[in-house]
Amino acid sequence: MKVSLNRKFAAAALALALCGSAHLAIYATDSFAGIITPTQLNNYSAQVATTTGSMVYNRATRLYTGKLTITNNGPAINGTIVVLLNNLTSGVSQTNASGNINGAPYTLVNGGLAAGATITVPVSFSNPANARITFTPTVNQLINGTVNAQAVRALTTPFTIAAIPDTQVYTEETDPAVRDGFKKQVEWVLANAASKNIAFVAHLGDVVDNGIDNNQWINANTALSSLLSQSAVPFSIVRGNHDEPTFFLNNIQPAVTQAKPWFIEAAPGNLSQAQVFRVEGACFLHIGFQKDPTQAELDWANALLAKPELHGLPVIVSTHDYIDGSGQSSTGRFIWNGFVKNNPMVFMVLNGHTHTEYAVVNHDSANRPVYQMLSDYQDRSNAGNGLMRLITIDPAAAEKQIQVKTFSPWYNKGAGAVGGFTNYFETDADSQFNYNVNIKERVAFDTTFDFGAEPPAPPLPALNAIPASVHYSHIFQNRRPLAGTTTPYDGTVDVQINENNATLNYGGEATLTTDMDDNLSRVHAMLRFDDIVGTGPGQIPPGSTIKSATIVFSATSSTKGKVKMHRMLVPWGEQSTWMDFTPNPVSWTSMTYLNTDTGIYRYITLPSVMVGGGIDADDTEAASLVDMEFSMPKPVPTPFILGVGYGTNNLAGITYQAPAWDPNTGAAIPKPALEYLSQNTAGLKATIQKWVNGEAPNYGWYFEPTSSDGWDFETAEGKQPPALVIEVEGAPLVQ
Repeated sequence: MKVSLNRKFAAAALALALCGSAHLAIYATDSFAGIITPTQLNNYSAQVATTTGSMVYNRATRLYTGKLTITNNGPAINGTIVVLLNNLTSGVSQTNASGNINGAPYTLVNGGLAAGATITVPVSFSNPANARITFTPTVNQLINGTVNAQAVRALTTPFTIAAIPDTQVYTEETDPAVRDGFKKQVEWVLANAASKNIAFVAHLGDVVDNGIDNNQWINANTALSSLLSQSAVPFSIVRGNHDEPTFFLNNIQPAVTQAKPWFIEAAPGNLSQAQVFRVEGACFLHIGFQKDPTQAELDWANALLAKPELHGLPVIVSTHDYIDGSGQSSTGRFIWNGFVKNNPMVFMVLNGHTHTEYAVVNHDSANRPVYQMLSDYQDRSNAGNGLMRLITIDPAAAEKQIQVKTFSPWYNKGAGAVGGFTNYFETDADSQFNYNVNIKERVAFDTTFDFGAEPPAPPLPALNAIPASVHYSHIFQNRRPLAGTTTPYDGTVDVQINENNATLNYGGEATLTTDMDDNLSRVHAMLRFDDIVGTGPGQIPPGSTIKSATIVFSATSSTKGKVKMHRMLVPWGEQSTWMDFTPNPVSWTSMTYLNTDTGIYRYITLPSVMVGGGIDADDTEAASLVDMEFSMPKPVPTPFILGVGYGTNNLAGITYQAPAWDPNTGAAIPKPALEYLSQNTAGLKATIQKWVNGEAPNYGWYFEPTSSDGWDFETAEGKQPPALVIEVEGAPLVQ
């Protein structure tokens, strides 16, 4: 129905009397305007009759005022009514609108509309050209918490959330068949959205590997273009630590993502955003946080969930870093404590970043379960083999109402593909699992359901055997018995410190990183094995001669750069932070370094770093002498053993971007020579000998980064902790 309003000029007093009519008391202004989307509306226009009164021109305000009369000829419409004025005359604006949806103004009316009832809604317009005012009204029900609770309990159809984790390695690949793994993920989702009822797509961050490499962003956009250009399937793409913020926003443009009909709102800076999606008659809210969201972004999200238009909708969160291989990371704990725990409608969190799979259920402050899942396959063959996550919610199932599967539409570069896709499923216990939960009650705003006690965290797996090629008389690895005993060792201490979160403690992380450029800031890692020297069972007797020594790591990421190990000279612990190694008050400067990443290999300037920040290998905080230097190729060796010649600093398949210019001399630096790293363990042996001789205290090692391609390893709390293995002269070999 298109309405045309006649203009009638009358006294200002008459207009004011009209606006003050008792019939208009249920009209509600909305201080949170602009966050209602078409997805959140049930259109009831077919069962209501809408009539309009004559317009009155108010000479004092220069506005046209009038009213809409709405009569409900059908069943009651509960909740909040949204009266939307579509196709409003060009140049005319509704001045008392609560907000607008895709440019069409709307008015909120609280209290619903009973069967047979009539309400009157005031309207006022600015009309500078005195044009004929026409519009097409629709009367809608807002799907808020109370309405949505009824809708989720009525759900019958399974629906799926598709999660695409870290795609960075695809974008740097030179082999088109490998690079296609990312594109095939997107193509499969869109091709199967209807048949699989894929309701939402979440990219979990690290779109590219080198966040300032235009070629990688071109590759990423080739894969993402079909997703970005459509609006039928709601999606989110969050920023990871490899995605430089400016380049991210230039390529995942807010002008595109925020123009979607299901877009809700963005936090200041546009790096965290909210979307809404619909399943049958129910609405779900999605919050996408960038890597390391700020307190301001958590405050934004908390305020968003408190808005009346969104309050009570079930919420899924996706972000880059949240849980790692054994539980919530430091960033995850920050998000949990600052947002998830105190918002009982948040029922699921998805993340990537840590190169493994893990899942854990925690109960929030209202004792409701939150399903938290990590997936990241970037260190698998072929850049991740096209692996992604499909989380299916089946509201009608008697059990297994949340079904998690790991799937690839492009496994082994599409070998055996049918119809363009491989349809491969990975079915081990970490990759395919289910949750039994009353999902309808879990996502209902007004539930009183008792979800019971929080389930225990998944047990850590058994320790892997030390490879037979490694000979030792003594071994120090958390959870593994000391040599010749049944007493598990528990003396491994490790931590990372992060310039970007200088006061944040990372103790207890399941993986640690050392990185020269993590979102334009440095990350340093330290590792120590306490109580290795002594007279107790399994310890190394003081004064012993060390014949050989190495460390066995479960590395979770490769690196194309070099990592240098230095003996620490000062005490530290798992509670240490960046500021413990930084002069106070803090001052800032720029820093230029040679990035040893062989895909970059040039001098890079970090524009703003802390003077004296972090650990310096200056013979004060850490020894300048390098105990060990290593690099690591893809695929990641399992395990990674110092002393074995993995890779080079000129890895195959990486294009050297020559020349690199020395900023001091202006001379070109030649392409690095072929150099096998991680073979010489003499420095490790010498340091341990100092500890055994009592010549130096054991403060462990500092892992110095030299590239923007960070290296990650599992910690004492991880699935496979680091193992220090030592052969002592004259001691019987365990292996």
